[in-house]
Amino acid sequence: MPILSDHPTTRRSQAAALVAAPVAGLVTTLTWPRTPLDPAERLVILADAAERTQVAHTLNLLTILLFIPAVAGMYRLLQPRRPRAAMIGSSLVAAGLVGWSGVLALSSAELQIARNLDGDAGLAAAESLPSSPVAVAMTAMFLLCTFGGLVVLTIALWRSGVTRGWVPAAVALAVVGDMAASTLTVVVVAVWVLMTASFAAIARARVAAPVTNPEAVAAPA
Repeated sequence: MPILSDHPTTRRSQAAALVAAPVAGLVTTLTWPRTPLDPAERLVILADAAERTQVAHTLNLLTILLFIPAVAGMYRLLQPRRPRAAMIGSSLVAAGLVGWSGVLALSSAELQIARNLDGDAGLAAAESLPSSPVAVAMTAMFLLCTFGGLVVLTIALWRSGVTRGWVPAAVALAVVGDMAASTLTVVVVAVWVLMTASFAAIARARVAAPVTNPEAVAAPA
């Protein structure tokens, strides 16, 4: 276990974010209306469930924001022993969060199309959103960088002795599940449950890591 020199408030905040981030993702999934792949059908469902979709968008944004201190907690655990893996993994996730924000913005734009444009004009606008170069880049960043970074971080945490081997295995299984069947709600729920279990184990390690001088760290500056 790495020896750290953090203020207890920082430890507790990052540990809380590690638990809260995947829980917020799970609640987002359960809130999001079930939407088909067909653009025309999606627009109808989004228009009928506009308020619910907006709540889901807000929860999704909260999830993204919670991932920032959560990943900072992983970085802090890794940095003393595996600084290169800590930098690579956290940088990948940071890029993934940028992509995730872009995907959320596109989803918000789709909702506005569903609410304000009817007929062929709305359908054409909705169909054009995911095919634009920026949309493709944002989606790729979201999927590849977020998941790739989490795999790097959790494997490095395991190899550093911070967590057990099931933690990176659970994250890897979640990645495979999301990549293979992200349109199935039950699969996405399972993905977030796996993430919650693995992140909770990392949170326990974040709180339990020994400090260099507990009295000095706990004292206010």
